[in-house]
Amino acid sequence: MVARAPAPPGGRWRRRHRWRWGCAAGGALGLGLLAALVVMEFGPITVLVRTTPQLQGVARWLPRPPTLRRRVGPTAGDPAESGALWVPVGQPRPPGVLLVNGVGVEGGWRNPVIGGVARDIAQVGFAVYVPNLPGLQRGVVGADTVRALEADLLWLAHSRQVAAPRVAMIGICVGGSLALLAAEAPATRAVVRSVVGIDPYARLTDLVSVATLGEGPGPTGAPERIPVLPWVKLVVARSVIATVPGAANRAALTAALARGPAAHPLRGFRTQPAPLGLQPVARAWWEILGNRRPGRLPGLLRALPATVHRQLAALSPLPGAPRLRIPVVLAAPVRDWAFPGGEALALARADPSWVQLTRTDALDHATPALGPGSVIGYLELGAFFMRAHAVLG
Repeated sequence: MVARAPAPPGGRWRRRHRWRWGCAAGGALGLGLLAALVVMEFGPITVLVRTTPQLQGVARWLPRPPTLRRRVGPTAGDPAESGALWVPVGQPRPPGVLLVNGVGVEGGWRNPVIGGVARDIAQVGFAVYVPNLPGLQRGVVGADTVRALEADLLWLAHSRQVAAPRVAMIGICVGGSLALLAAEAPATRAVVRSVVGIDPYARLTDLVSVATLGEGPGPTGAPERIPVLPWVKLVVARSVIATVPGAANRAALTAALARGPAAHPLRGFRTQPAPLGLQPVARAWWEILGNRRPGRLPGLLRALPATVHRQLAALSPLPGAPRLRIPVVLAAPVRDWAFPGGEALALARADPSWVQLTRTDALDHATPALGPGSVIGYLELGAFFMRAHAVLG
């Protein structure tokens, strides 16, 4: 259900720590799987083990998975994009699951990590569809992304390959937020059975704060510092630039973004003033993306036109969360390098009767991580996988 992280680089590191790590991981694995297999179904645990980078050696000893067939074709949401559907052989019309990957994943469903996750889920009894959505691979989340997802969701719900009439959704990172948006949308909420999300964001304006200031709302609502990575800043900037009207305005903002070094992509907005001729909305975003003063950001955001506020709200799942009337199972890391700690909590607090949240130190953003200090967190993550499995079917 989640992306796999690359193994630590360097043979010297592996040799130096192999024995110590093996003892710690082996003890954690034994305790975790013993408790998990007693109280949980085996299927969800196999998905967790297969998606944990530190347990790939153990995954080889799991039972041989069932055979799958894969069908590939243009998506209903955008014929220029493609999607892949994995279906267990010999299981007529299994429950349908639409998997939404995160942003900036090269290849989408063709990416070996995403394809592997889809296969892992399909092998425990689901028909899993992964559509490539417009903008996501380029690091842009926009209105066309949401519209395409809604069309893809309706296609899957009415497909003869899955059990009717409703399907579940799984979303990773930004994909979790997009899944929630689709579950809230009037056109598609009737066909959504449940949502499982790994580290979604709640409000796009919070991500603007993270990208520009390196801080956002923590678990208590007070600002907390985030060691945000450069790609998060790029995604936020590209997404807000895509909402700006006028090709010339978007070109000027994109050029400023390109001038920034890889480690500091917003520097181009801070080192020079906005060029003459920019329309007011473009000039406002230039000021916001170049701002480094926390006290100034709320005023800059309030000054944006009402149309922009509607665009930001349409890409934020929190406003519609109280209207959800389906099971929503979320997981988020205790400490994150992408989203503020208050994002998933805000979604859970918006509708506590329907939204269940697991916060664990066994997640590295959206990837399971097993280490000497995260045994309890890994067991919590196992319980999350079991709850997710229950609501998917």
